[in-house]
Amino acid sequence: MYKERVIKTFKNLEFLLFVPDLILLIFTFLSGFVFVKYSGVLNLLTDANKLASSLRVADSIEALAPIFTSLVQKDVLVVLIYLLIFFLGGFVLGSGLLAMKFGMMKDVVEKKKLSLKNMYDHSMNHFWDVVWLRLTIFLISLAVIVSFAMLASLNALNSFYQETFFILISILFLLTLIFLRFLLLFRYPALFFDRTNSTQTVKKLYDYFLKNYKHIILTWLVIFGFGLIIVLLDLSLNKITIISLLVIVIAIRYIINLIYNVWSDLFLFYNYKLE
Repeated sequence: MYKERVIKTFKNLEFLLFVPDLILLIFTFLSGFVFVKYSGVLNLLTDANKLASSLRVADSIEALAPIFTSLVQKDVLVVLIYLLIFFLGGFVLGSGLLAMKFGMMKDVVEKKKLSLKNMYDHSMNHFWDVVWLRLTIFLISLAVIVSFAMLASLNALNSFYQETFFILISILFLLTLIFLRFLLLFRYPALFFDRTNSTQTVKKLYDYFLKNYKHIILTWLVIFGFGLIIVLLDLSLNKITIISLLVIVIAIRYIINLIYNVWSDLFLFYNYKLE
């Protein structure tokens, strides 16, 4: 079953499925460029490079300190505003693009034709569904981290078997992260196929996990296996040190990772429906 769906997923990788990730890449590049250019960070990096090339490391760090302090005093508000715009813009745009991409993936699984109009409709119709699901998962993750941080803090006050309890807490934390990884693996297929709100989606995922935990683990292992191949390809490309080929190598690496990311998401959509 998994072999057929791997092949089927590759065969149905239509160009429009890659558009949301490409748009996000362009936004990240442009916003990063604007931030570096107008926040004063570029001047800091330029001065740091000049100092590093003309002075010893210790001297250049000492000489750079006043420049960095000046940047913080004069432009800290500007930097914070740019960062806020970057993260908020990225979250809002990213949510719209996720709604667009996963809506199209649902169409592909249901053998519907993709179009630019449908792309736009998906981003509008499912935007808030994606936003609330992302916020819900963030709150769940935050609750887990805070809970274990409190346990670790209480254990620090414990004078008996402190190391033993720390190891137990660390193991429990790791097992919780693994459980959440498997539990939330099909979060977007569940959201788009079942058309429920974020809390109902999490509840459905829990029921789905109890009934199909073997299927979830096997699906993850297939995706992990292909991801491991991608990592090995990246490592082999790292061996290319010819400067004239670096741009080509970076482009190849991005294309490979882009194909893998879109394929893995579509593979999840195909595997959510067991029939």
